[in-house]
Amino acid sequence: IYELPVLDSSVKSLAKFLHEFINFKGLKNYIIIGNSLGGHIGLYYTKLYKKAKALILTGSSGLYESAMGSGYTKRSDYNVMKGKVEEVFFDPKVATKPLVDEVYEAVNNRNKLIRILAFAKSAIRHNMAKDLPKIKVPICLIWGKNDIVTPPDVADEFHKLLPNSDLYWIDKCGHAPMMEHPQKFNETVLSWFSKRVFSFIERRLLQKAAGVNVVSEGFLDYFKIQGMDTSKWSFFSHGVDREFIDVDLKSVVKQPDIKTVLYAGNIGSGQG
Repeated sequence: IYELPVLDSSVKSLAKFLHEFINFKGLKNYIIIGNSLGGHIGLYYTKLYKKAKALILTGSSGLYESAMGSGYTKRSDYNVMKGKVEEVFFDPKVATKPLVDEVYEAVNNRNKLIRILAFAKSAIRHNMAKDLPKIKVPICLIWGKNDIVTPPDVADEFHKLLPNSDLYWIDKCGHAPMMEHPQKFNETVLSWFSKRVFSFIERRLLQKAAGVNVVSEGFLDYFKIQGMDTSKWSFFSHGVDREFIDVDLKSVVKQPDIKTVLYAGNIGSGQG
């Protein structure tokens, strides 16, 4: 990002660069994970190209973020910059000397600083509040409860505006959960994958079924939220086993063009 022309130092330019990179690699099925500005780029990319299968965002900009502000005026003071980097994390020990050195070098390099400020201004200009409700792909929001750069209320707003999002919190964590709590972050991602994969299989199975029986109409709201048409579903409260026991399996076997699936167990998130 430090090599881009100043006029191209924007969220939109990086989203286009990401698009070109994905095309160069020939990627077809992919999920974008982004932290801070990276999350913002992922959102803007999805707005422009609508190709990512899902997004995982953590401490993302796009609505509001608090930058270093007046800290740049004292960028030559190493201790001041060290304190600014430490503020990003709940545990200041995560701000290692190599990380502080990297930030200190960047903000004291005129060419790099100009581009840092250009990206910061671009992030403000490219506020995505009006775009988020139109982004329909599954989105996992993982947020540090102690984030002071993109505070918790920002996560709540993202969750409110993104129609297909799930929000997860990590306690005692600042702006970069993947750095401060990598194991918890990875576990959260895997848990979300499991939930979404199950929901995908469930939805595909029920949408393609010739008929669906549910043991209680009380489950309908769950399926309607998933966008399923339940108008032709049947309901057998208890005794549903008889429907399977009485099936003439021999007649089914004689019709090879019919695929029979017995969906054993409970249906629904968290039910079995």
